[in-house]
Amino acid sequence: MRTGASKFRAGSGQGGYLLSHPAYNVNTLQTALALDEARLLKEFWTTLSAPSVLRLLPLPAGVAARVSRRQAPALSAGVVRTHARYELARVAMRMLGIAKAGSSEWVDAVVRNFDAHVSRRLRQEIFEGVYAYEDCADQSFSVARERGSRTVYELPIGYWKQLRQVAGEEARAVPEYAGTFRTGPEEGAGKLARKDRELEKADVVIVPSRFVAASLPREVWPRVVRVPYGAPPPIMEAALAYNYDRPLRALYVGALTQRKGLSYLIDAFHRLSGKCELTLVGRVVGSSAALARELARHRWFPTASRQDVLRLMREHDVFVFPTLFEGRALVNLEALSQGLPIITTESSGIDETLQDGVNGIRIPERSSQAIREAIEKLSDDRELLARMKREALRSAGACSWARYREELLRALTTTAPAVTSINEVSGGA
Repeated sequence: MRTGASKFRAGSGQGGYLLSHPAYNVNTLQTALALDEARLLKEFWTTLSAPSVLRLLPLPAGVAARVSRRQAPALSAGVVRTHARYELARVAMRMLGIAKAGSSEWVDAVVRNFDAHVSRRLRQEIFEGVYAYEDCADQSFSVARERGSRTVYELPIGYWKQLRQVAGEEARAVPEYAGTFRTGPEEGAGKLARKDRELEKADVVIVPSRFVAASLPREVWPRVVRVPYGAPPPIMEAALAYNYDRPLRALYVGALTQRKGLSYLIDAFHRLSGKCELTLVGRVVGSSAALARELARHRWFPTASRQDVLRLMREHDVFVFPTLFEGRALVNLEALSQGLPIITTESSGIDETLQDGVNGIRIPERSSQAIREAIEKLSDDRELLARMKREALRSAGACSWARYREELLRALTTTAPAVTSINEVSGGA
């Protein structure tokens, strides 16, 4: 049974939100901007902030380059606060080749320490609300509720029990890729219990898609608000590149894991017989001898900066993302902004942004045949591809980050959650 809601009520005048996230994710930064623009952001807590760390510490070039990615947008002076020690040590150790520093156990230890630090801050001052994320909200929310602050929880990916189910199904169906599916079954009971406690303590649950909402237990649905993530500004239509004389170029960007439907993607290209070229961008998760063999047959970039990813998108014709479990994949939205039609699943959380046959092709999960047929369709009909590229730009422009910020603020200033029925959560009629 869920405990009583926190004492906060809209308009209580308790003075701004504390936002906490251990990293600088794109969606988190947009949340910070939304709150700051509305003068609701009192403190934004994270682990590493490039300006402060690089100013205070002489770091090796590799570590400094990694830290320099932690850049906040133009926020009001004094709102960014850091608790850097543990994460900085982890990043440095990983750059030095100490493998365990990249393990899920070490990452979890950093996150729990960060959550504990934020909870101590919450005992020092009253905030109107606390906005936190999966895995780093348990201790913070406990203190926030004691102090009468509203608790807002963002869940960017589907519920963990559904993820465990998908992982088990894939391990049985494609055992040679099981070693890449490292999210879900290996997580300890303590961490999974914390996830449920966080959800229980949340007054409002923000999700980016119907897929995430529908994955949650039904008793949570009345507290769920769907706020879809946005896309970067689309490139100019004149920048679109067309070349009808070469094989179609397909791009995949993301962690190389079976959670993303990787084996089905690779199998589809086996059957295309040279009609299309595949480029993959992303680090290997876990290990798989079968995947290692396949990567040698395709163009593969283990890492790439965000700017390099956007450049690669402009050099390709179509984006393929056959994921099995997601939230609202930002990479799909980035692809649209660069004029790439997307071939993806309902599980990517693309919701109504993907108009099947207009700006991309919606495919069922776990279907190499559907991937192959979609690729062949666009390879054989380049005029259709050209129309879809133009529509991709239009749809990216319609789901901007500015729109996301507006919808998020509306959700936070409305007393009743936006999702109140089973049909709204599941996307039914």
